[in-house]
Amino acid sequence: MKNLFAAVALTLVTSTAVAQGVPGQKKNEPVQTYDFSVIVLDGTRTVPGCDYIPARKRTKFRNMIEVRANFHPEMNQSASSL
Repeated sequence: MKNLFAAVALTLVTSTAVAQGVPGQKKNEPVQTYDFSVIVLDGTRTVPGCDYIPARKRTKFRNMIEVRANFHPEMNQSASSL
């Protein structure tokens, strides 16, 4: 139990020490603000310059492979060849 407490305490101490000294961080850098209340936008809404072409319906193709109901002639031929 003492080892667990020591490990937790060591982790807390080292994590705060690392967080304080982050290399490459600029301190006291001025904050840049933008004021958008001064900008006035006037204009008209424009539409596309071309006519709208509605999408065509999806083309339906017929199946080129014919599904056969039975294979009796081929089965009779293979049985007779045995």
